[in-house]
Amino acid sequence: LVPALRALPEAARSELRGTARTLAMADGELSPFEFALLRALERHVRRSDESPPRPAQRPHALVDHGGACRLVLSVLARAGAPGDDTGADLAFQRGTAELALRQPMRLLPSAESTPKALDQALAELAQVSPLGKRNLLTACATTASADGVLADDEVDLLRAIAETWDCPMPLPID
Repeated sequence: LVPALRALPEAARSELRGTARTLAMADGELSPFEFALLRALERHVRRSDESPPRPAQRPHALVDHGGACRLVLSVLARAGAPGDDTGADLAFQRGTAELALRQPMRLLPSAESTPKALDQALAELAQVSPLGKRNLLTACATTASADGVLADDEVDLLRAIAETWDCPMPLPID
């Protein structure tokens, strides 16, 4: 499917991406599936004036991006336990235990765990070393699977994160 979409004329690719974004935002909310779909389209169906994002300098250490890690893990924890702060906190703590960050982290409130904030955190974390991304993706998988069940929203978010960083999935997800 992606090769066929890439073969579309430039105007059609731009229209496809614009229409997808409009439809995704039609209800005023961006679901994890919509987020993942838009990320995949932005990555694979580029306009001719867009180039793939590449770090301009040496990769950063993951420990220098604790705030962005906190946000990503909070979004995943809340996706797996909607409305359940205790369950979300447990998932968050299991995920953060996978990381060697400088300070202890706490789950962010739902109001701060937005798709826009996630987008910004993922862009910041794109500058992290490949090993750091792999470690964070493993922590994300641990967070998502903390309750023993991978909800569709969790799978969609994991795929979007892996897609954004051009990383393989840390575990088989069907």
